[in-house]
Amino acid sequence: MSLLTFLFILAGISAPVTEMDSLLLEKMLGISDSLLFEAPAKSLMLAQEAYKMTGNSLYLKGTASLIMGKVYQQQRDYYTARKHYLESLELRRKWGSPDLIGVTMLALSENNAHLHHFDEAIGYARQAVDLIRKTGNELGLSMAYMQLASTHSWAYSTAKSRDMLTPRFSTDSALHYYKLAEQYEHQPDQKAWLHYGIGITYIHREDSAAVPYLEKAVAIRRKLGQLYLLIDAMQFLGRAQVYRKDYLTAEKLLDEAYGLYKSHTLDDDFLLSKIAFSNVLLHQATKSYKKAFEWLLTGNKTRDRRLLDDREGAISQLTVHYETEKKEALLKQRETELARQREMLGYERKIKWIMFGSLVLAIGTLGMVFYLYRKNRELSLHNATLVKEQNHRIKNNLQRLSSLMDLQLRKLTSRETRSLLQENVNRVQTIGLLHRHLNNTTRLSISMPLYLETLVEGLKDIYIIPGLRIDYRIAPVVLPSQQAMSLGLIVNEVVTNAFKHAFPKATSPQLEIILSRSDTGCHLQISDNGQSEIVAASPESIGLQLILLLARELKAVHRLSQENGTVFDLKFPLL
Repeated sequence: MSLLTFLFILAGISAPVTEMDSLLLEKMLGISDSLLFEAPAKSLMLAQEAYKMTGNSLYLKGTASLIMGKVYQQQRDYYTARKHYLESLELRRKWGSPDLIGVTMLALSENNAHLHHFDEAIGYARQAVDLIRKTGNELGLSMAYMQLASTHSWAYSTAKSRDMLTPRFSTDSALHYYKLAEQYEHQPDQKAWLHYGIGITYIHREDSAAVPYLEKAVAIRRKLGQLYLLIDAMQFLGRAQVYRKDYLTAEKLLDEAYGLYKSHTLDDDFLLSKIAFSNVLLHQATKSYKKAFEWLLTGNKTRDRRLLDDREGAISQLTVHYETEKKEALLKQRETELARQREMLGYERKIKWIMFGSLVLAIGTLGMVFYLYRKNRELSLHNATLVKEQNHRIKNNLQRLSSLMDLQLRKLTSRETRSLLQENVNRVQTIGLLHRHLNNTTRLSISMPLYLETLVEGLKDIYIIPGLRIDYRIAPVVLPSQQAMSLGLIVNEVVTNAFKHAFPKATSPQLEIILSRSDTGCHLQISDNGQSEIVAASPESIGLQLILLLARELKAVHRLSQENGTVFDLKFPLL
């Protein structure tokens, strides 16, 4: 029995009320665990069709939202999954069944564990235990204990890999909760998950006690014909045999797991990376270092590919959220402006009638004018507040994007990929810094001394150059936000180029940044004493293309020269 089928049994579904309900439940029940793992696109299509069929039924809509979350979670789109889980939780709280609420909390617990929010995951699982225990539903209680156990096991493994072990999460706690779950009756599918979970917990301890449990899980998965889950359990069983030092059995299991993976043309980098890691352990233990190295390369390639896919998906998702919020803010601003204009037109008509009135009404006319002045001022202040809120949202979204890219940067192993991603992080942070300054002022203009110095000092902290001296001679220039952003991005590109290419070869690195103002405009000069490669760089370089594009936006004239270092000059008019 799949986990999704379990959701319906736990909810106590009786005969469907209508033919439409019957079709809907049949469609949702068709999304088995095997389908989730082996055909994610088909699972998503079935879930979306079921979601559209729910109508106004709180019960059915809550169930469909939960399943949509399951499908997105399997595709590692954890934030979209979380949105559907929270929608399901809200609907099920209105419907009022403790079992249903508990099941949704278990899903939220698993979702938070995937995001490494382990404290929240434990909290949701404990709430689910309390709710389901009151109903006496043994199957549900067993699943809640298993979720608590797997979260402790997962948190322990994550902390161990980062050398940050904490007594809050331990394999002893995980095994304790698995023992509580074992006392209840289980269907074969649940037995497989239970044995698998206990085996994985021992794997995290590098303990060969995992072998009998994983052997049971493999036997059940094989009997049920669950290919993906069978391969996953087999590669873990092979790893456990390595810990037992039964290398021959381990090699047979891993060869069979990889053979099944290839023969069924499964395309799952996550599963392949686990098979690769288990093979690395085996061949290291048998001192077959060439094979270990080959499997290590395979594992690294799949891991890097998965990280890049996750990064691109997350950036795309954040971009959509950012553009949506930006459009909503602009629409609200336009609606406010239209309302203010309509209101002002109404008051102007009143004033005209009063002005044509008798002299006796002159005092009333003056009072109306004063009232209009105050009303207009309040609306202007409100409009300014909306603009400030928009800048605040943009700043927060850019900060999320920068944090996400930083997280991916730490996991990348390719030096070239890390360098390219770091440059994009710097560009995002440059724009985010500008919006942070805008958020701290009521004007739509930026003081350049503080902005440029903060920007360059941030880059200095990233590219640590021993003995670097930076001289700032920046006039107290205030630029409109659009000009300030273009100038900031140009400074980011030139200074980044100096830090990467000029100073590693300089014995006493020096950087000078000058910004002056005249009647005709502004003059920016950035010079260094290193051996920069910016002049000789390819015209197809993204950095140079960006400088040319931004200079065109500023209507600027720029020049690069190399004499005892590199000098970059930029002259542009003020708006």
